[in-house]
Amino acid sequence: MTDERYWMCIIGPAKPKDILPFSDSPMRNVVQRQFKSITGQDGNDCWSGWGLNKERKNILNYIWSMDNDDPLYCTIKNLILRRDKIIHLNKLNDK
Repeated sequence: MTDERYWMCIIGPAKPKDILPFSDSPMRNVVQRQFKSITGQDGNDCWSGWGLNKERKNILNYIWSMDNDDPLYCTIKNLILRRDKIIHLNKLNDK
């Protein structure tokens, strides 16, 4: 495994009426330019969106602050990494 880092930023809140269509693109473009300016390379991943509400922000912040060896973090990670298998098993059980 390589030692790579990803930068994460959450900003807000904003009222839905104040968010214009495609308004995340200008912010994402600035971030991409600054990433290249700082690191000298293009980012392989850059995504954004306005779908985060306060509850999800708080959950992400909590997970973000956990140590990688925290048992709860490991449980959450394993659930997420295996979610397709879990969903498939639930569908089988529904039959």
